[in-house]
Amino acid sequence: MLNDEIEVEKTNLKMLELCQECGRVYYKALIFTCSHCGGKLIEADYRIAEVVIKLIDLGFKVSWSYLGYHNNLNEQGPGTQICIYFDDKYPASVFGDLPPEWYLSEYYIQEEENGQEIGFSALVCECYHDDNVLDDKNMNFDIKVTTSNMVTWLNDKDPEGNRAFLILSGCRLGGNRVFERNDEVMSLKEILDLVSKEV
Repeated sequence: MLNDEIEVEKTNLKMLELCQECGRVYYKALIFTCSHCGGKLIEADYRIAEVVIKLIDLGFKVSWSYLGYHNNLNEQGPGTQICIYFDDKYPASVFGDLPPEWYLSEYYIQEEENGQEIGFSALVCECYHDDNVLDDKNMNFDIKVTTSNMVTWLNDKDPEGNRAFLILSGCRLGGNRVFERNDEVMSLKEILDLVSKEV
């Protein structure tokens, strides 16, 4: 096995489906669109679901997300990489000073019809783990700390102000903000508690 290949046994494959538009959460869904608003469902590892939902609530167009363990992430040792990909290219000023280990990246996709490259943004986190304590409990703790930092940072953002800034920056607005999701059968916390019991 190459040094940087993902070891599947060290990757918890507990995925949630999140509505790209309203941020509703589904677990073990047998549907492809949100039953509330008809939006497209995207998958997110349960450990980063709260970050993805907060980004949707702030008006970002999240297209997909990734969390994976690497034996030798960027040749710096064992680590977990988190990537949250957007359907738009956002200026760095939208994010400002990100929490430790997080940075804004760009990726490009070439259109088949005309060969034109289109740029998109991604939030990336590289969370390195102590080689001496490489077990699920410690790795999940490291991931929890770094995602909690991002959630705290996102909570400090003014949702309406952020959405206005995105519009003024010429970005496409995503998400139909839902302030209260009282009609959901289970809250995000209840779903995460259920998932953690199954892990």
